[in-house]
Amino acid sequence: MRDGAAGRALMELVRPFRHRARAGAALAALGGAGLSLGVTAWAARLGWLTGPAWVLYAWVVTGALVAAALSLGARVARGATAVAAAGELERSGLWRRGALLGLLGAPASGTSNVLLGAADVAAARRIEERGRAGLGMMAARSRRSSRAAGTLAIVGVGAFVAARPLHGPGAALWHPAHALTAAFAPIRLRAGAGAVDRGQSVTLRIDAADRREATLWLRAPGEEWREQQVALDPTGHAEIVTAPLTADLYARAASAGRSSDTVVVRVRIPAFLGTVAVTAHYPRYLQLDPEPLPLDGDTVLLPAGTRLISGGQATAPLAAGHWSAPGGETVPVVINADRFSAEFTPRSSGVYQLALTTADGQPLAGAGVVLPLRVVPDMPPS
Repeated sequence: MRDGAAGRALMELVRPFRHRARAGAALAALGGAGLSLGVTAWAARLGWLTGPAWVLYAWVVTGALVAAALSLGARVARGATAVAAAGELERSGLWRRGALLGLLGAPASGTSNVLLGAADVAAARRIEERGRAGLGMMAARSRRSSRAAGTLAIVGVGAFVAARPLHGPGAALWHPAHALTAAFAPIRLRAGAGAVDRGQSVTLRIDAADRREATLWLRAPGEEWREQQVALDPTGHAEIVTAPLTADLYARAASAGRSSDTVVVRVRIPAFLGTVAVTAHYPRYLQLDPEPLPLDGDTVLLPAGTRLISGGQATAPLAAGHWSAPGGETVPVVINADRFSAEFTPRSSGVYQLALTTADGQPLAGAGVVLPLRVVPDMPPS
């Protein structure tokens, strides 16, 4: 564009439109941001949006709206040029076709600079006097855009304020970094115990940061997964107590598209004493065959010097065991996996009791083995 008086007058004429376009872009950006954040805050308050991802989406949409508004305003401001104003004035009928645009372009070959300068100054003077009246359509478009931007700003700010984003679920908007961390944080599921006895319950703990609910999946071996909806507290935690377990339990949790690892809770089978036998080997001079002793709790008469051999098997691996004898004495038991054996000669009368310990410390179910003995001393022949 040729740098002349008419061009400068036209640029001065459109300067308010450029300022108005930039101001309108700012208002539109403010309104778009307020509307975007306000709507998402309202949706969060009403429970339509849960989980941390909505905070990230809200800021992405808000950023896109602000960028679009500012970009559009900048383009409108750049479009308010001397050439656009000259064309508008010529179309208004106040100037003949080419009267202004011809002054803005490069002069034709052979044009007198003196005459061109005089025409340029005259056109500039006339633009200053009558130019504003000829830009009615441009001014109307500018006013409509400004009103629309102002209305959008009022609606957006109103929606934003009404959503009360500083309190309740909407307050999460001001912590996008925390929301980003929470959105990619794993869902954690923990069991209060890795193994329980049959008939016991177990507590499952779910940790899902910034989430309001989770889905808990449970199953026993050979079963299909059972779904259970779990409400989380404001920090994203919950504890669930299962029903009494009769078989191993497999559990996993999911929320907002993320899942936890599968947790296994084993159910211990009660350990008990399967078989036990105590055989009496009498002194040789009695010439009696070995015989098993009753273990029903009745007192057994036993000649002095009788050797007892005990043995049996439990339903679980054993760690240690012993026979407790009267007077605090103990007789150790030999352990071989789930089998045990012992050999001893009772010296005194009293109650002999068998004590066994499983490899995992689990007590044996059922009544213990009690052997009341009365040791009869050897009598010389009469």
